Amino acid sequence: MTATKKTIKNVEAKVTEAVEATVEAAVKATEKATSSSIDQVAAATKASSEAFKGYEDVLAYSTGNFDAVVKASDIWMKGVQDFGAILTGLAEASVEKNAAVATQLFACKTVEEAVNVQSDFAVSSYDAAVVEGRKLSDMGTKIAETASQPLKSRMDETVATFTKSIAA
Repeated sequence: MTATKKTIKNVEAKVTEAVEATVEAAVKATEKATSSSIDQVAAATKASSEAFKGYEDVLAYSTGNFDAVVKASDIWMKGVQDFGAILTGLAEASVEKNAAVATQLFACKTVEEAVNVQSDFAVSSYDAAVVEGRKLSDMGTKIAETASQPLKSRMDETVATFTKSIAA
């Protein structure tokens, strides 16, 4: 296996690793937001019979929950769209760069020129993959944190309501 193929394999591994890290970070952020609310949900469920004394209270509570879910879904979908647009841009840039390198390779008159073109391409591709992978990882984490915020806020509000009714 040539050095260039090994470099390309390394770049592919780093890109895969960056994407996996992004997914893992998003999952962890979502799990963190969810797990902090599990006890609060249990307390809310226990106190719900006392907190909702009338139909209007139940309707208002349900509407608030629905609004929080819709807001979180909107944030998530916007983030996924932005993520997809970035990935599409990266793919387009990669195709253009590959075409340019292929043109350069066809123009080479010596093996040494071809090796230099290919080496430069491998190094720049690796550097770009690391930088873009890190950006995507950070973006995935930010999307998960931002999308979970309306749900967390609604959960905090619910717990405060139920805690107030239990203390009364």
